[in-house]
Amino acid sequence: MQYSAHQLAYFAHKLTLRAPADSMDRMAGALLDAQVDLNPHQIDAALFATSNPHPGCFGGPPGAHGVYRIDSGTGEQTLVSSGGFLTGTLFSIVAAPAGDLFVAVYYAPGGAIVRVDPQTGAQSLVSADFTYPGGIAIDQQGDLLVTDAGNQSLVRLDPDTGAKSVLSQGGLLYFPGQGVGGIAVGSNGDIYVGSVDNEAPDET
Repeated sequence: MQYSAHQLAYFAHKLTLRAPADSMDRMAGALLDAQVDLNPHQIDAALFATSNPHPGCFGGPPGAHGVYRIDSGTGEQTLVSSGGFLTGTLFSIVAAPAGDLFVAVYYAPGGAIVRVDPQTGAQSLVSADFTYPGGIAIDQQGDLLVTDAGNQSLVRLDPDTGAKSVLSQGGLLYFPGQGVGGIAVGSNGDIYVGSVDNEAPDET
């Protein structure tokens, strides 16, 4: 195919453009240049990273919001990870059998589930598709269970792909102005949730 001098000049101009970090052009360029197939979860994570409104959220200095390790024998406190995706209100945390930590973080508006490596402090976004994540637990299959108060729902979340499905919504999970609180998995696999307004826990 032959291109005119005008077309070649236009292509050269486009190749030298540098789009702002928060623009869709920058995102489109990254996707076109990618050497791997991106799944929808990865695209959601990238869009979340470029649209988060909190100053200093990515690459900013550590703040008070973070994950801390407390020595079970001495009570000594050490910082595991802060800043990054953890710049928000940390509602709950659970440790997976393999060692990774999963944190429910609330931003204004919206929320996310974040994976934290307890050894290195490295963070990765599991899912940003939450309105008001509260409690978090791990079921017998290794999936995450998250209570999303903004949608009054109990959600199952794949920690590797970010795929989610709603297990239960509305009904007993409706707590006006308070949201769903703690969550636990019984020995038989049943899921228990409680509200933060002192109502009795209900079995899902």
